[in-house]
Amino acid sequence: MQQKHPTTGIIPPSTRWLLKSLCLNLFIAVVGLQAGSGFVTALKEMGWLVFVIGVLVSILPHFLTLLFSRFVLKMNIVDNIGSLCGSGTITAALNAVNAETDSSVFALSYTPTYALGNIFLTVMAPSSCGNLSLRVIS
Repeated sequence: MQQKHPTTGIIPPSTRWLLKSLCLNLFIAVVGLQAGSGFVTALKEMGWLVFVIGVLVSILPHFLTLLFSRFVLKMNIVDNIGSLCGSGTITAALNAVNAETDSSVFALSYTPTYALGNIFLTVMAPSSCGNLSLRVIS
């Protein structure tokens, strides 16, 4: 079809960017709205400790992984950044790095760690959340 009509099916880059950003933001909004009630309950029960735990759980694993991969495994910074985005399953971070550097080379190390990150989140999250909820309730 595109051989006879070469402009058929072509989506301008600005439209692709808008759709990707809009869909990502809608997804984040839906997840946030669904998690909101649990957050308010946790905040009432635990106070500021929720924020401290959130910061530690969000930043500490990435920081330790960055140090380990840089100084022990001797990985270069490009592979480091891509793999950190993938292991945290943070597509928005990969998009930001790609846009900032005008390069998509980070996606090479993003892809395998993204797959592993999703597998580990799927397998480990139910058991971790189950244990956490039992500790908070008791």
